[in-house]
Amino acid sequence: DAEALVRDADTAMYRAKTLGGNRVQVFDGALRGYALRKLQIETDLRRALEMSELEVELQPIVRVSDQSVTGFEALVRWRREGQRVGADEFVKVAEECGLVFNLDAWVLRHVCTLLRTWPEASYRIAVNLSGRSLKQPDVVEMIETVLRETGVPADRIELEITESAAIDSLKMASATLKWLRAMGVRLSLDDFGTGYSSLSNLQAFPVQRLKVDASFVKGIGIKREDEKIVEAVIGLGHSMGLTVIAEGVETTAQLAFLKALGCDEIQGYLISKPLSPDDFRVFVGAFDPLSLGC
Repeated sequence: DAEALVRDADTAMYRAKTLGGNRVQVFDGALRGYALRKLQIETDLRRALEMSELEVELQPIVRVSDQSVTGFEALVRWRREGQRVGADEFVKVAEECGLVFNLDAWVLRHVCTLLRTWPEASYRIAVNLSGRSLKQPDVVEMIETVLRETGVPADRIELEITESAAIDSLKMASATLKWLRAMGVRLSLDDFGTGYSSLSNLQAFPVQRLKVDASFVKGIGIKREDEKIVEAVIGLGHSMGLTVIAEGVETTAQLAFLKALGCDEIQGYLISKPLSPDDFRVFVGAFDPLSLGC
């Protein structure tokens, strides 16, 4: 009937957009299954946000010069009916159905509440801010409210924005980031080098940190092209007075390469997998910089 036809065509359209747009997407049985799963995840995610059923894991960030822990990145996790749902999947659904702003707000409030229990520490906490949230007119107000109500100083929060998300609405994103920077919030540009990288884009954003994508770090010692990109990003960041962080560091050889180039900070499985808040505190207390072997 007409209702089913429009619904299925709508599903195909959104799938085409998800895959990058400017394409034809044929609706079939597999796509119906995708649509049903997406709808179920959306329904369950709404409930999970209302009931605070999500979790946050923390991945340590280490300074290369003295290999001390300087902070951590907060990563949202969700167990749905006892099974972990991949973050890529449910975050994408949240973006498509308009829930990602609520999701970003929940994560920020959760980690700020967590920081209040660690008054003795001065860790910097990095929280991802989606492109959709960056476009929201009340995003600055939301962040101000969370910081005020939790009592966390703005300079302990670092918001990570992907380059592609910021470029998607350059003028609006630049204005929002300048407001946040004026508040004292730290800003970093994530996934640099994977999309529309250019010096003019980097100059448009008042960021203090630049993150080398894990896909390039993985190629260290394997692909000379990736090593050249890592070297270029670190050099560019330093020439602009930015701190450079390498993600996805897994081996001492990668660490040695990054250290030789003057990379400022690293995170990855060489240091630790993402940890629960309790395990993170244990990790920090027991962490031995000499264990990295470099």
